[in-house]
Amino acid sequence: MCDISANEAPETADGETAAPGQAAAEEIAALEDKYLRLAAEYDNYRKRSARERAELRDAAAADTLRRVLPLLDDLERAAASPCANADCEKGVNLICKKCAEIFTSLGVEEIEAEGRPFDPELHDGVLLASVPDVPEQTVVEVLRKGYRMGEVILRHAQVKVSN
Repeated sequence: MCDISANEAPETADGETAAPGQAAAEEIAALEDKYLRLAAEYDNYRKRSARERAELRDAAAADTLRRVLPLLDDLERAAASPCANADCEKGVNLICKKCAEIFTSLGVEEIEAEGRPFDPELHDGVLLASVPDVPEQTVVEVLRKGYRMGEVILRHAQVKVSN
């Protein structure tokens, strides 16, 4: 650390000799500054690591949900189809309800489309239709639902748009 003998008076930054106590105080100040910088660097590292972990977790969740969406589509089609067996129909409806609850708890929401202006950021226009009394570039039918999780688009809504 600081090796200052009583006979030596170290030089300051401007070349003058300093008292032993002053040199120790300067060294302490320099070490404190170094410590504060290191502590700030570590705090920034910790925050950056936490942010990167959260981003990675969100990306993994979004990828998993994208893979599950076709299953949800199939369940919704099964629920919409007529069924002769009431117990089977009830079971499919309960499964759809449970899936919707899980998606909601994860922050997934359906993209509003029908009756709204076409937005290429949210909608994938696959068909055009001439519909009287409907303004141009308005979604007239949703062919496949779209979903988002926060600001992340999991899947664009496939829609029919008026022209």
